[in-house]
Amino acid sequence: MMFRTEIKIDKAPFEIDHSTKIVSIGSCFANMIGNRFKTLKFNVQANPFGIIYDPISQCRLFGLREIIDREESYYSRDGVVFNHYLHSDIFETSIDGLKGKIEQLA
Repeated sequence: MMFRTEIKIDKAPFEIDHSTKIVSIGSCFANMIGNRFKTLKFNVQANPFGIIYDPISQCRLFGLREIIDREESYYSRDGVVFNHYLHSDIFETSIDGLKGKIEQLA
């Protein structure tokens, strides 16, 4: 009698080594995995724009220029400027400052 389902997983058509560039985007799980890769000295960017759960926002990150240039994606609260598509950890005191920060993160 088997107490678990055994699944045969084929080898991936690619390999990851320390010269592979890796980007980890998404939830806190993606953040933890990315940080684990960093600890192991892999070339990885782990959630450079903060934790982002929304898949539409994640997809928009691949068109980062659109996020930076879209003025309506910025909002201000108590003198602090945020972008709707990025985590609230990414902020500045001006739209131009935030645009510059986003450029640096990219």
